Amino acid sequence: MAAAALCRSTSRRPSAVAIISALVLAGLATGNPATAQTRDENVARCSDANADVSIAGCTALIQSDAESAEVKATAFNNRGVAYRDKGDHGRAIQDFDQSIKLVPNDAHTFINRGRAHRALADFDRAIRDFDQAIKLEPANANAFNNRGLAQNSKGAPDRALQDYAQAIKLDPNYAEVFYNRANAYLDKGDPDRAVLDFDQVIKLSPMFAPGYGARGVVFAQKGEVDRAIADYDQAIRLNPAGALTYSNRGTAYRAKGQIDRAIQDFDQAIKLDPNDAGAVDSRGGAYRAKGEFDRAIADYDQAIKLNPGGAGSFNNRGLAYLAKRDFDRAIGDFDQAIKLGPTLATAFNNRGNAHNEKRDFARALSDYGQAVKLNPKFASAFNSRGNVNFLAGNFAAAAEDLERALALEPNRPYAVLWLYLARMKTAGDSPAEFAKYTAKIDMAAWSGRLISFLIGQIDAAQLTAEAAKGEATQQAEQGCELSFYLGELALRRQNAAEAERLLRDASTNCPASFVERAGAEAELKRLGKL
Repeated sequence: MAAAALCRSTSRRPSAVAIISALVLAGLATGNPATAQTRDENVARCSDANADVSIAGCTALIQSDAESAEVKATAFNNRGVAYRDKGDHGRAIQDFDQSIKLVPNDAHTFINRGRAHRALADFDRAIRDFDQAIKLEPANANAFNNRGLAQNSKGAPDRALQDYAQAIKLDPNYAEVFYNRANAYLDKGDPDRAVLDFDQVIKLSPMFAPGYGARGVVFAQKGEVDRAIADYDQAIRLNPAGALTYSNRGTAYRAKGQIDRAIQDFDQAIKLDPNDAGAVDSRGGAYRAKGEFDRAIADYDQAIKLNPGGAGSFNNRGLAYLAKRDFDRAIGDFDQAIKLGPTLATAFNNRGNAHNEKRDFARALSDYGQAVKLNPKFASAFNSRGNVNFLAGNFAAAAEDLERALALEPNRPYAVLWLYLARMKTAGDSPAEFAKYTAKIDMAAWSGRLISFLIGQIDAAQLTAEAAKGEATQQAEQGCELSFYLGELALRRQNAAEAERLLRDASTNCPASFVERAGAEAELKRLGKL
């Protein structure tokens, strides 16, 4: 009776499914039918897709005194693959070492060991193994693909791209390489080329859900939200159990302002994966966008429980507490976010906002300073620091910060308004100069009408009429802002009594979160009236 053959497991994986190589090793026949049957079962088990079954079968072959070195090498390799699939990369490497010791010229085992080293972030050893695999089999596209992955993980996307190009040259239908190359292009900041490669992945493997999901992420990053949602829809049709795709689609719906649909997707993502802290955090963000701050905080609490090291969830919970005007709790969360993520510029900016709300200008300015140091293109931080410098009486510094904010994002109408006020305190009125700041501003909106008034394009009566438009809440908010800016002009004209009346109206009637209220309070203090 001929003995069963043992197939060596390798790791060319266009998806999550392992592919068995064509390398077949002949076993040894025995004269005992019962013993031969037992060995045949172990041979079959050693090549089984179930890791535990494979480990048991391979171990029996390894421990047998009747097997050749070549058969044992294959058993060590296959058991190593099984351990690697279970996430036990250290034991996997030990088995691959033994396999290579017995048969040192098999490229597949070097590829397998390289993958295990890469999983442990030992990229240099991984690359050396892939180098050896390529030396043994120069036409092995899988080896180039895996070396590309290691190079990209090591932070060398250009070298990775060279390896992916060679893998594609050797095997133009290798969908996984196009997928990996797309990710390398993303790491290089080239989303357009990434999309082209994801297109090719989908062309080669139209039933491969991750291809659609990944392309959807790129479309979302490019601001093409509808195309992103279409790709997420297709990915979900192909794989309805993909929790991450639901979460990503929820983020896209939130970007479109469709908050309830976003929450539905986050609900489904959490149902599929209750331990996904990111989905729970994202749902909290959707509730925060709806103004349901307590539900948002409950989700952030859960996200932090699932991932206590997640700086983002502390930062986001701080934002919810800030919206509830619970400034001390907000600052506590921003403190923790900064402790966990000391380079998180947004956390410094947000903590600065909380200190500003407490009128602790010194701490606010310090935090804004750190935010712009970490991110010199952080327009919001420059804007906020400009406002606080104005409140603190640092008018020249305020003007400088607000100019920086507008240079980065010229579509900030309130930055234009406060820059005008800061300049008015230092260099005098210059309406003609400020006309240049209106190019990116919607001058028909209320904020645009305020700018029109300050630069002399409409008068106070016209602005007062504009303030009376809209719903009752809108009229009240516009009315309080009207009082503040008219009060600033009264100060400029040295009409202290009129300025006090208008500023007191703004400090009383503007919502607590409005910078105009803080501005009115600051001016009244400077007048000695508060």
